Amino acid sequence: MQPISDKHNDAYKALSDEITGQIENLMNEKEILENRLLTHQNNEKLLKESMEIVDKLSMTEYDPNFKKLFKKVVIKSRTDLTFIIGNENVSDLDLLNLPKAFNSKYQIKVRAQLYNVDFGVYFNS
Repeated sequence: MQPISDKHNDAYKALSDEITGQIENLMNEKEILENRLLTHQNNEKLLKESMEIVDKLSMTEYDPNFKKLFKKVVIKSRTDLTFIIGNENVSDLDLLNLPKAFNSKYQIKVRAQLYNVDFGVYFNS
């Protein structure tokens, strides 16, 4: 039979382990939420900067400032394009499966053949 002091130590250790585990889980959740907040703030800044560039672009003539807005373009095929806005570093992205925002289509003519080109925009923060 165990003395009462040993039982108290076992209960104390079990309670301490449980509380420590809950604190670790809450700290992990806190880090995830802080990371989401920072990402959200970066996206708002990126969107604001992008809209400022769009407002300055000329709608009637060629404007070389469009390169400040569209950092890169991913060409899956001649009929599927994704323009990347924001961070130029795309090394961590799966370029062939980027989710596109603002999808649209246009038609081009190449050697008497008409092609429908799908394009969209990806915001890289």
